[in-house]
Amino acid sequence: MDIPRLFEGEIAIVCGTGPSITPEIIEQVNDSGCKVFGANRAYEIFNCDVVHGCNYQFWDLHYPKMPKGVFEMWTTRPELEGKYPGLNYVEERWEDGLSTEQHWISAHHGTGPQLVNIAYLYGCTTLLLVGW
Repeated sequence: MDIPRLFEGEIAIVCGTGPSITPEIIEQVNDSGCKVFGANRAYEIFNCDVVHGCNYQFWDLHYPKMPKGVFEMWTTRPELEGKYPGLNYVEERWEDGLSTEQHWISAHHGTGPQLVNIAYLYGCTTLLLVGW
């Protein structure tokens, strides 16, 4: 599936859930007015526009309890394509850098760098990282 260029020129905050996350950072991100891209469980603390998880275990455990229709959901796991309503599949390729093609992202080694590529493909031009 192609990643839509819905946020052309927007600022994106790409959120992980690392130990640098404080209540102040959560508040600043949620009140920022920026587009929020969350990795895995970041949806539990941030008001995400997009959530990405690159492994099937995350989706098998969390999809049933996630709010539906609140944010876009993405995975690179082809075995999940069509399994969960609203979960979008995008192909991953082992390429250097970021993909500029809307139908695939660079795999790298996990959700964080993949989420940066997704935010870029959504059209975001400035990316701020928190929780990494």
